[in-house]
Amino acid sequence: LGVGKVNALIKFSLRLKAKLLLSIRKTMPYPESGFLGGVALGLRSGVHPQVKYEFQSTGVAHVLAVSGLHVGFVAFLFVMMASVLKIPAKRATPLIVLGLIVFTIITGASPATRRAALMFSMYFIFKEFGLGGMRSSRLTIPVSAFILMTYDPLKIFDASFVMSYMAVWALAYVSWPVGTKI
Repeated sequence: LGVGKVNALIKFSLRLKAKLLLSIRKTMPYPESGFLGGVALGLRSGVHPQVKYEFQSTGVAHVLAVSGLHVGFVAFLFVMMASVLKIPAKRATPLIVLGLIVFTIITGASPATRRAALMFSMYFIFKEFGLGGMRSSRLTIPVSAFILMTYDPLKIFDASFVMSYMAVWALAYVSWPVGTKI
């Protein structure tokens, strides 16, 4: 982030990350706290090298990287919290979107996390404004890519950015013939 002025939302997110990490470290012993910090907060440095090796050797190292699946779990958590607290949809939608932004900042804003947070945010916003047909992946995939590339056009050359979109595109279009509504 560099030195100088930092956005208030970024400051809040980083303070929240520090508090969450401190809480994890106080309540769990080292190997487990490092794993939880890696999976929930995107902290790769906290994961013990032996744990990394074991995940790599079994082919599940991707679990340690925060991705769109994690964003989906967080979005679901926010939706359930809003439901339990009986927050009306018009108020819940901005809170959910804000929560996804904070989670994205906390986890380091990787291309996959940004893509997923933007696509989920678009889904909730379109749903709130009654634009049900616009929630489809056929629209959210290219529009979210366009928005992110408008901010940083050189992302088109970033392998993780391209692979993230290609994976989501493949999932959306391969699953469509099986009966999933796109």
